[in-house]
Amino acid sequence: MSEAKHFHPLALPILFFSRIKKWWLILLPLFPRLTTGDWRSLWILFALFLLNGGSAFLSYWFYRYQLTGDHLEITQGLFVKKRRLIPYERIQSIHQRQWFFLKPFHLVQLTVDTASGGPSEAEANLLAVPESLLLELEHCRTTGKEEVPNSLTSKPEPATEQLSSLVYEVTNRDIFLFSFTDLGLIPLFLAALSFVNQIIPENWMARATNEGELLLRSSWILFSVASILLLVCLMLASLIKQFVLFYRFRVTRSAQELHIESGLFERRTTIVPISKIQQIKLNQQFLRQILGLATVQIILAGEQDKEDTLSGKLYLLPIISQKLVYRTLSELLPEYQMTEPTLQYVTAKQRPLLWYFWRWPLVILTPTILLIGLFFHWFAFIPTCLLIFFLITGIYQRNLQAFASHEKQCIIQTAHFLTKELSFIEHRRLQTFSVESSRWLFPKKRGHVTVTTLAGSSPETLTLRFLSLHDIERLQSFYTQSTTRHDVTIVSPIQKS
Repeated sequence: MSEAKHFHPLALPILFFSRIKKWWLILLPLFPRLTTGDWRSLWILFALFLLNGGSAFLSYWFYRYQLTGDHLEITQGLFVKKRRLIPYERIQSIHQRQWFFLKPFHLVQLTVDTASGGPSEAEANLLAVPESLLLELEHCRTTGKEEVPNSLTSKPEPATEQLSSLVYEVTNRDIFLFSFTDLGLIPLFLAALSFVNQIIPENWMARATNEGELLLRSSWILFSVASILLLVCLMLASLIKQFVLFYRFRVTRSAQELHIESGLFERRTTIVPISKIQQIKLNQQFLRQILGLATVQIILAGEQDKEDTLSGKLYLLPIISQKLVYRTLSELLPEYQMTEPTLQYVTAKQRPLLWYFWRWPLVILTPTILLIGLFFHWFAFIPTCLLIFFLITGIYQRNLQAFASHEKQCIIQTAHFLTKELSFIEHRRLQTFSVESSRWLFPKKRGHVTVTTLAGSSPETLTLRFLSLHDIERLQSFYTQSTTRHDVTIVSPIQKS
């Protein structure tokens, strides 16, 4: 049994700046006042820095960690002592982060997550600890013993360098494609576009309005140029962000774990046991489908590191050619027998079903367009664009809904807006299977099927909508026969669709 230890003193600046970040809304307006000689603002800043510095020191001094025979023990607190025990077998994943200023001292930050992690923080956050602690923790988790061979603790090299040969690595070209095919830029661009009129000087717009059609056209040209420049700036910002996050992104496979490493200024390493994977998801945004690219995520149960994952979702292959994705996955995860599935499309090319996918946009936006167009002609352009967008996504969703099933695995394909999602789920990971219809759909022998799994600490639902009764019965009989562990729920047909 090892002794209880403090963090390295370099944990103090990490704790201090993590607390300062919480006060930035108060601190930011105070700095401009210092240039005017406002001494009251200076004293407020000094008090806040002193308060956060004292809080960081107390947290550092009264926080200890210890590896025992069967669990990781955390002790913290000044007036109220808290003692937390984390059994090694309950560890869901381990995240390693290494800022550039920690690397010369062979220190890392470790985040330990379990399936019972809370929504606000990980089970254990170990700041500025030796690199060898990751090896010790992994050895304890896999063997259940606290004693670690000297060969592991004598070398301060990162754990990722002692794993098997490299299987997958992201290149700079991949990062470029990932950034410039990200549809997340569209809402950012539309939001930023509303500020373009503030960039163009008011006197230019006034002259364009007062001096005739020629200058009015010039103002539209100016607006278009500003929009293009804005889009270019957003794309460059996205490229810089993704380059910092995914620089030298690589995945290696050990005996029972995946090691995922990335980052420019801060190297992050996440260790994921294969047995903890809940779901494998292939995402293809519209532009990436055209270019033959895909993104692969793995979904874990339990709350994960907020800065590394979103609701338990972790990037496994940020961007990869569609031709290589299944071959690469079969190398990384041979247990899942990843091959390209033969999907059964359930609603594709059924024209009468378009009404079901279009009805709410048509019912809501059509009268809105007519009402706005009656009084404000030009403003009707916005809801008209929205209506066209929802009609296109309706066709997209109808054409892509599909499923496939194997002895141990279920495959469901859905679409959200302009993104295709293909989910691979083992039957033992399935939480619930429900069927729902309505008083209007039931006479037409149609309904919805919803499959629920875990993603982080919340459920992840996959829904196939407006399926025929024949397809619903096939799915239901397959699940009920595959295992008795699943909870199959039949919802009353009079519920709303």
